[in-house]
Amino acid sequence: MVNKEEFLLELDRDTFCGYDWCRHLYAYQYADPAFLEQVYARLDELNRHRVKSIYALYLRLETEYWSRQEREAGEWLVKRIERDYERQVRKNADRRTAQFSAGLPQDW
Repeated sequence: MVNKEEFLLELDRDTFCGYDWCRHLYAYQYADPAFLEQVYARLDELNRHRVKSIYALYLRLETEYWSRQEREAGEWLVKRIERDYERQVRKNADRRTAQFSAGLPQDW
């Protein structure tokens, strides 16, 4: 992976701005949000306005993907916590029953 300066310098009229390019820009965007503005300015200089639209689409899809992943992980965690809680309640109830039974006289 190239650094930010190389990424910006390599951007010219013939640069293929595909999936890998979008992924690199996405990573740089989170490391340095101002860098995205520099790339957009460079794209404007090169008259490559469609690339900004392509990246905006990529960004929306990536955001939706990670939102879905977080939602699914949250749902899984809630189910696991509820299952573990119910298991602990049953275990404690069984322990109390065993303690109560052990304390009763045999002829009860």
